[in-house]
Amino acid sequence: MATVTPPTYSLPVIAREDLAQDANKLFEVAPRSLFVFDSGASLPTAGTSDDLGFYQGTHGTNFPYVGTGDFKTTSITRKARFTFTLPPEYVSDGAVFIRLRAGMVTTVADTSCTIDAAAFKASSSAGAVITGSDLVTTSATTINSLTWANVDFAVTQSGLVAGDELDVLITIAGVDGASATAVIAGFRAFIGCTIRG
Repeated sequence: MATVTPPTYSLPVIAREDLAQDANKLFEVAPRSLFVFDSGASLPTAGTSDDLGFYQGTHGTNFPYVGTGDFKTTSITRKARFTFTLPPEYVSDGAVFIRLRAGMVTTVADTSCTIDAAAFKASSSAGAVITGSDLVTTSATTINSLTWANVDFAVTQSGLVAGDELDVLITIAGVDGASATAVIAGFRAFIGCTIRG
C-alpha cells in the first residue's frame, strides 16, 4: 500500500501593526492587589486611619472591593496604591485612563465624598525611580451616590510604550456629620488603554 503524505499548511505571520486597533480596552486591577500606600503591606480588612481596606464580600452576594470603612460623623482621607504594567498590545502614545467604578455602599455622606487618582511612571533606565510628575489630568470627582458609576481619570500618554510601569495612588476623602447609619465608600479599579491584538 502506498504511503500518503498529508499536505502541510503554513499560517501567515501577521505583524502586530497590521492587527485591528481597539480603543479603551479595560484591564481589571484585582482588589486584592492594592496595598497600603506608605508601607506596602496588604490592605487591612477594613479602612482605618489613613488606609483604605479590602472587603471580600459574601460569595454569591457581593464582589470584593476596596473601601473606606464607616466614616459617619467624621472626616477622612484614606488611600491605597497599585502598580500596572502597560501590556505588550499597548499602542505607543495611545490613550490611557484609570477607571474607578465607585460609589457609596450603604448611606451617602451628608456633606461630601470624592475619589481621586495620581499616577507616576517608573524610570525605564533607573529601576525603582519615578520619572517626571503626576500623569493624571483629571481632578477629584464626587462619588457620593448609592448608584455606583464609572469615574475616569485621564493619563497623559505622551511617551508611554508597552512595558512601561505605572504607580497609581487612589484617595477617597469624605465628610459626614449627621448620619445615624454606616457611611462607607468603595470602588473597583481598571486601567483602560488603546491596544492592537
